Amino acid sequence: MLQERRRHERELAVKEQELQRKKAEQQAEITRMQQETALMQRQEQEMRQQAQQMRVMAQRQEQIDRQRRANRMNLDLIHEQALDYVLNYFPFEDEFREAIQTSHQ
Repeated sequence: MLQERRRHERELAVKEQELQRKKAEQQAEITRMQQETALMQRQEQEMRQQAQQMRVMAQRQEQIDRQRRANRMNLDLIHEQALDYVLNYFPFEDEFREAIQTSHQ
């Protein structure tokens, strides 16, 4: 009877150890899953930030491109106006004579 009781106590101790081991494994698994979740959340946040930065950069580049096109259009307009002025300029007779005299001196 004493042996039976000791055997029973050993079995209970073994079962208790097995339960403790399983509990520790489950806790380790929970911890690992929490770490993976946190990592995934950080990566997702970083991806959102990168996407936002790319959007901002694209907007800035578009703004720069628009300004360049506007500047180019202004330069083209000024050039066109200058050509029109030069090509369609007809000096008065006095201006023409003066220009010819200056060039022959």
